[in-house]
Amino acid sequence: MPSFFLGQKLFRLLCYCGKYLTLKAGRDMIMKKLYIDIFENEKGVKAFFSTKHGASNGSPYYNAETLSSLGLMDLQPVQPNQVHEAKIGIVGKEKCGIIDEAGKEIMSWGRMEESPVIESWIQGGVAGPGNEEAGNESAIRFPRTDGAITDQPGVLLTTVHADCLPVWFYDEEHHAIGLVHAGWRGTLAGIAPKAVRLMNETYGSNPAKMKAYIGPGISQCCFETGPEVLEAFRSEWDFADEYSETAEEHAAKGRPANEGKCYIDIKGINVRELLQAGLLPENIEVSTHCTCCEPGTFASYRREGGTYMRMGAGICLL
Repeated sequence: MPSFFLGQKLFRLLCYCGKYLTLKAGRDMIMKKLYIDIFENEKGVKAFFSTKHGASNGSPYYNAETLSSLGLMDLQPVQPNQVHEAKIGIVGKEKCGIIDEAGKEIMSWGRMEESPVIESWIQGGVAGPGNEEAGNESAIRFPRTDGAITDQPGVLLTTVHADCLPVWFYDEEHHAIGLVHAGWRGTLAGIAPKAVRLMNETYGSNPAKMKAYIGPGISQCCFETGPEVLEAFRSEWDFADEYSETAEEHAAKGRPANEGKCYIDIKGINVRELLQAGLLPENIEVSTHCTCCEPGTFASYRREGGTYMRMGAGICLL
């Protein structure tokens, strides 16, 4: 074959390879996206959930690259220390406080008198200098809490995750936001509807006008538990059985199942809790992502048998 035609074929082959590598690089960049946008269509709020590529190793607060790419480096961070309970922090104009499971304020503190701006909030003795594992030393820290609410601009509410669900809230009418960490224990304790009630009591938020977003997190396909966990849910929520499968039911769907285990849909339970709290179905969005069975995108405590990687959820008012 003449060298001219060989040269043409080689040229076309190189062009094809170049296009393939360019497309592959583009796909890789998409797969390695640092975060997922939440409440994308809402104008008054910015919310996100980091992927494993935007996660942090060891100290979960913060991945500076993720926050920088979001343009959120200059905000006042709020950090609940997450103990799988249902206490919620409030960041207000004059003070911060913690509300317990019964709705009672159990702790409060104010800002430094010489500085009237929100950036100067402090909590003595909770965030000590030199404690790298605690994260940002300038953060507002809420001990023994799993979420926070605020109506203050310039404040970034955060939680961290490795399978447990984040639940975001936005009240456009009263310009208020909330974010909670809802693992199975927090879901059992009803932390999401408690955040709804607290926003109603604090800001006058109407549940029927609030927006909520659930997930990403572990889904029913991967959330295997013992029967004692299902019994705990049955004791608190009369609809629990509607969101549980036996091993036989799970296996019938073509999923791996272990005899004597239960498979619980904690996303579905959170939706039901929010509906009972007064939110409308059209105002509740649920992520289809399962952190456990998507290793290319998310870190997972269960899949990895324990992990130091923590993905961050965040929300702030614009």
